[in-house]
Amino acid sequence: MSDSYKSAEGLETASSLYLQKLASGPVGWRRWSAAAFEAAQSGGKAVLLSIGRTGCLLSKKMDEDVFEDEDTADFLNRNFVCIKIDSDERPDIASIYGELLSVQTDCTQSLPLTVFVTPERFPFFGGNYFPQTAEFGLPSFLEVCASCQRLFTEERGNLHSSAEKLLKKLNETAVGSSLKKLEADLSDDSLNLTKIQKFLGGATARLNETLRTAEPDGQKSLPQLARACLPPRLTAKIMSSDKGNAASALNILDMIRCSGLSDPVAGGIFDGVPEERFGSRSFKKSLSENAQMMALFVLGSAAMRRGNPEKSADFLSAAGEVFGFMTSRLRSVRSGLFFSSDIVAADGQDACASTFSFAEFTAIFGHKPKELDFALSYFGLTKKGNLQGRNILSRPPSLERFCQERGMTVGDGRLLLESCLATLRSLPDERVQPSCSGLILLADNALFVTQVLNAAQVSGSVEWFNFALNHLDKVWSAFFAERETPVRLWSDEGASGQVLADDLAFSLQAFVAAYCATGKALYAQRARGIVKWIHSMFVDPVQGVMYSAPKSAEYVHRPVAWQENTRPSCAAVIFESCRTYLAACSSAGTLDSADPSDVKMWEALELVALATFAAHARLMPERCTGGLSALGWSVDAKVCIVESDQILGFEDWLKVSSAFWAECLAAGGARVVLCQRPEARELAAGGEPSETSGVLPALALCTVRGRYESTANYSEIIGQILAYSDSEG
Repeated sequence: MSDSYKSAEGLETASSLYLQKLASGPVGWRRWSAAAFEAAQSGGKAVLLSIGRTGCLLSKKMDEDVFEDEDTADFLNRNFVCIKIDSDERPDIASIYGELLSVQTDCTQSLPLTVFVTPERFPFFGGNYFPQTAEFGLPSFLEVCASCQRLFTEERGNLHSSAEKLLKKLNETAVGSSLKKLEADLSDDSLNLTKIQKFLGGATARLNETLRTAEPDGQKSLPQLARACLPPRLTAKIMSSDKGNAASALNILDMIRCSGLSDPVAGGIFDGVPEERFGSRSFKKSLSENAQMMALFVLGSAAMRRGNPEKSADFLSAAGEVFGFMTSRLRSVRSGLFFSSDIVAADGQDACASTFSFAEFTAIFGHKPKELDFALSYFGLTKKGNLQGRNILSRPPSLERFCQERGMTVGDGRLLLESCLATLRSLPDERVQPSCSGLILLADNALFVTQVLNAAQVSGSVEWFNFALNHLDKVWSAFFAERETPVRLWSDEGASGQVLADDLAFSLQAFVAAYCATGKALYAQRARGIVKWIHSMFVDPVQGVMYSAPKSAEYVHRPVAWQENTRPSCAAVIFESCRTYLAACSSAGTLDSADPSDVKMWEALELVALATFAAHARLMPERCTGGLSALGWSVDAKVCIVESDQILGFEDWLKVSSAFWAECLAAGGARVVLCQRPEARELAAGGEPSETSGVLPALALCTVRGRYESTANYSEIIGQILAYSDSEG
């Protein structure tokens, strides 16, 4: 590539490692910026927008086979301004152009996305993967580029006109997820939670039925199991007050723990185990999914603490493995923040750190026949393999039962297992090793805080509790402090990037969770600040619609996503956070003294977020698990306030919360919020924590309707909660 095609917006200094790796290629890639489109405008060129990410096999194939070709690169550099985007860094751009292309063509919204755009950012042609030479009924990429270049040169006016009509139509559809549209559909311009809950009553019933029936049978392949086990759905099953659903969720969690989705060597949970395609394999462990799975394993451990202590210990150990993976592999040494993912991508014949051939594994333990015999059986290796001739390691459901079947003691089995793991963890580096994505994102770090904070309260772990609160302070300092508006990305050069709605949604959830757990006004103040930012940056107050990117963005506005996938939807998280904060303040008696305008601000955001997924939830409740679960709890929200005349140190508080959750989950997992009384923390600011006493503080069972009873008998208060739930249907 000649120097004339290089620019200040090149990929060399990008935060994303995916972009950095493409910087030395022959295509003169730029990052998404106003300067790139100004260059296209002044040069009279169209823009080639290529969107991919690390771990996407088709993105990798197109980058290597197509964009590394000198003839292709020369044509692109002469005729287009080329912009490369990592979809993990800018999911808003990937989502918008994916939607636009799906309307214009038969293109799917999967990666890679290849989009030809005018200098005004209007797409006029695109698709997904294009090969270097024509094959599989697809034209060669050079043929596509030449046609688009001619189309842009000869028909630019028509392209602009048709694109404007498309964008106008899409902007009009945004109101379909608005509060104003919901009011019109229900012929009611004064909607509230009770009315909307009644409107969605049928959807909630269908969701409960879906949760009861949607369970893997244990015979599914690993990719099928991964697709069936979304963390938001598992959380809803455990917390649904249905013992059948809870048992089903625990069974699925055990399947995940023992299957190849869980890495017994390096720790962590794979996002999914793909089939081999194009001679390559890709394995990804994301921060957001692992944080959620950690909290789920802790919930499972607490649910089985009485009935199955051995399995309870296994689940708690699995949670510890996941936490250890996140803090050792994903944590940035420089900032203390967390990278979004860890990825292994290898060609089919390479020795990959996440899989083993039978011959490779035998050679590793060749000088240790006793360990080899144990390891082959324990990790389930076969000559045929379980993924295209290679083996993803699994483990038996019970080490104790495994040892009994082999005629050895559990102690001997544990020593052998530790020896085998030590050997596997010390393998030489010539095996293809995982690498971090390079992206440190606000949304992922905030979600991590919430999940670890929840896990700490259920397990009683002071270490996890302190870690979560300390990390929340780092998140505030890195992304929020002393800024007019928050930012999305952190790198060695500092914080940058346009904040998105999901960044603020998960941040709001984290600060509300911290406020409930500590009673500290600082967290409530920061949560209120985030609510104000969401209102000012993302909400149209006239239509009552919430957008995924700031209203001043340079491209078409689209509402926040209503459907959940591997994590809860942005709208559901905002709704649940607002409802939790208002219910906790109401039950603690602090809402009456709050500024009425602040309360209205929370309530307005709550309704706008609810309207975003309400209409869709009625048609597809299985895609709105988190939102419908929160709505089912919202009208008569049950809150337990810890009553104590003394200051509760973290150890005392965690004893209360751990005992409470053990009772709650053993009784069926009714949804409840546990809070410290705010006044206790604030009145005793600067005082010394009380000494741990044998008698735990009392709990006050409250709802937004008022207080019921105070008691230190946890079984009794859980009985009240479940009886109240039953009486309300």
